[in-house]
Amino acid sequence: MKHILTLFCIILTCTNLLSQSLKATVSNNNINVGGRFTLTFELQGTGGRLNVPDVSKDFRVLSGPNRSSSMQIINGSMSQSMSFSYILSATKEGEFTIGSASTTANGKTIKSDPIKITVSKSAGNNAASNQNSSTAKKSNDVFIRLTVNKTKVYQGEQITATYKIYTKGNIVDYEFNEVPSFNGFWTTDVDLGNVSLKPENVNGVQYYSAVIKKVILSPQRSGKIKLDPMKMDVTIRLQQQSSRRSIFDDFFGNFKDVKHSIASNISTVNVLPFPKNGKPESFNGAVGKFTISSNVSKEKVNVNDAVNFKVRIKGTGNLKLISEPKIEFPSDFEVYDPKVKEGSGFKEWEYVLIPRVGGSFEIPRVDFSFFNLSNKSYKSVSTNPISIQVEGSTGSSSAVVYQNNVSQKNIKNLSKDIRFIKTKQNDTININKLFFGSLAHILSLIFIPLAAVAIIVFYTYSKNQKNDTVNYRKKIANKQATKRLSEAKKQMESNNEKDFYEEVFTAIQGYLKDKFNIPQSQLSKETIRLKLALNNTNEQTINNTIKTLELCEMARFAPVNNENMSSVYEKSISIISNIEDNK
Repeated sequence: MKHILTLFCIILTCTNLLSQSLKATVSNNNINVGGRFTLTFELQGTGGRLNVPDVSKDFRVLSGPNRSSSMQIINGSMSQSMSFSYILSATKEGEFTIGSASTTANGKTIKSDPIKITVSKSAGNNAASNQNSSTAKKSNDVFIRLTVNKTKVYQGEQITATYKIYTKGNIVDYEFNEVPSFNGFWTTDVDLGNVSLKPENVNGVQYYSAVIKKVILSPQRSGKIKLDPMKMDVTIRLQQQSSRRSIFDDFFGNFKDVKHSIASNISTVNVLPFPKNGKPESFNGAVGKFTISSNVSKEKVNVNDAVNFKVRIKGTGNLKLISEPKIEFPSDFEVYDPKVKEGSGFKEWEYVLIPRVGGSFEIPRVDFSFFNLSNKSYKSVSTNPISIQVEGSTGSSSAVVYQNNVSQKNIKNLSKDIRFIKTKQNDTININKLFFGSLAHILSLIFIPLAAVAIIVFYTYSKNQKNDTVNYRKKIANKQATKRLSEAKKQMESNNEKDFYEEVFTAIQGYLKDKFNIPQSQLSKETIRLKLALNNTNEQTINNTIKTLELCEMARFAPVNNENMSSVYEKSISIISNIEDNK
């Protein structure tokens, strides 16, 4: 080991005598607006600090600078190279010049040649330019696979679609270009928790894989429905293979970042319609296997006493899509809209019933039908009817008047309408002590209407505030983000790196979504950048926001070493504070 280190020091000293060069290259210098290309600065030999031009003023930086280095000894001479690469996107048309990079070696300044980039509008050339790009290419190094557990189902039958990414190298950067919309399906996303890459063998080839999206689908119409592909741009870091390797390759590694435009396969689901024969009247699209039950809180009540009536459907299938069953309540019952409750394997409706007259009543059976997948036929189930005995109040203060020519439905409880006449003579009242006409009486006539108006205005304002979900979310966005960042701090103090980055990502993304009312389906880096720019947020804060989100996303796939957690935490607080200052 001592001899190896001595040799290493001698070689490093000798490299100062070798020639140095610095060159800049691009994958394509003729692209369209929205097109992407890779810019690379490569230094041969050793040098000092590499000064690169500012590329963010003319192009959008999607990734970089990504650094890689390599060493080789060929015929006793050592060759050392170092490169810095960027993935850039063109945002406007025109002629642009990327300036020279420079470094100092042996007391001399070395510069790369400037590069001219032509950006045009034509969409036709863009596809060709992207295909010619050496970095935007498809290969077996990384790909997405869509799998569906069933491809032939009945309408309403649940299926599971899974999108899984496979890669041979570390994922350095990625961006979703197209996320499937699942038209024709009712969707429920499956929470994936912390996503991490795991080794997996595919046809004898070793990959690292991770599920990036999993969704439960319920087809809403019959026919053939296509599941669209998921499209991504992924940059992976691969170790380069060389026919001439040295001990320095094993020590430092020889890596290169390669960008791939990938898309998953397309899958088609054949959805069969429900059979027409034997379809019950109570069938409303339920598919699976279910039971139904009902109960009341009490079977003996007094007039005007509330009673709770529950109907529960339990089983497996498309429970979320099952609508409220039809129930024929007695006409003399006042019925309030049900409270709906959903849990693991059940859906429940709870009604509040108030009988207005006395007597014996029956809540008839509730019919429910579903399509049974096991035998491909309809099945009907019912609850048992429930009897309720309603008793009238007793005593003179709760008199109930019956009239022969009035139906039972029109009978009124007079306990609150009739007051008995007092036969005892009242004492003499002093007119001077009467309230009416007094100053207190006059003030109350003024105050009471004003108080009523104030109460109505306050109630209306409070109700509108609660109903205005968008404004409410905007108001609590900062509070919710602060709560998330507090949780992130706890994870940082416990050195739970993955959970820390997950909390920071959720805090910033959730804050932006609520603050600027961005739908989840449109929550992309481009949308975030646009919303922040319209909010007059400074460019540095915008760039910090995007980079921090990218860093947190990257941490879900591979370890992140370029920033410590404390720095990310402080930067996250600064981002939200700066955005709040511009509101």
